[in-house]
Amino acid sequence: ILGRADLATGTLAADAPGRAYLEKPRATVRRAADLTQQLLTYAGRSPVAMRPLDLGHVVRETLSRVELSIAKRNVLHVDLAPDLPELEGDPEQLARVVLELVNNAAEVLGDEAGRIAVRTSVIALGPDELAHCVIREGIEPGRFVCLEVADTGRGCDAATQSRVFDPFF
Repeated sequence: ILGRADLATGTLAADAPGRAYLEKPRATVRRAADLTQQLLTYAGRSPVAMRPLDLGHVVRETLSRVELSIAKRNVLHVDLAPDLPELEGDPEQLARVVLELVNNAAEVLGDEAGRIAVRTSVIALGPDELAHCVIREGIEPGRFVCLEVADTGRGCDAATQSRVFDPFF
C-alpha cells in the first residue's frame, strides 16, 4: 500500500489536490508498521537497538516534530538540563515514549488552554524514593537521568496510574 501510494504521489505535482488524499493512507500504513514493530519488540521478536545516547538530543528532535501538532492554545515549555550523562537505550523507542507522553498531555488538555512542560534532569533516588516507584525491581539507589512530562490537565485516577506501564493498556 505504501509503495503504491508513494508511486502515485510521485506522479502528482507538488500542488495537486489529489496529494492530500494520498497522505491519509500513507500515514495509516506508517502507523500500522510502527505498531507492528512495537508488538514485535515487545514479543522479543525484534531486536532493540541499545546504544549510548543523549536524552536531550532525542527530546529536542522529537519535540521538533510534535510541536506543530499541539493546539496553539497550549503552551509547550521545554527545560532541558545541559550536560546530561549519556544513557543506554534505543533512540527510536525513547522518541516514541516522548511523542506519546506529549501527545497524551495535549489530548488530556482537550479544548482547554493549558501548559505542557517537558524537562530533563539528573536526580538522586535513595531507598525511600525507590519504594514509591512503580518499577523498582533490580534498581539500586543512585543518580538517574530523568525525563518529566507534565500538563495542567485533570490527571489520572489511582486505577489508571496502577496500569500505566501495562503494555496494552
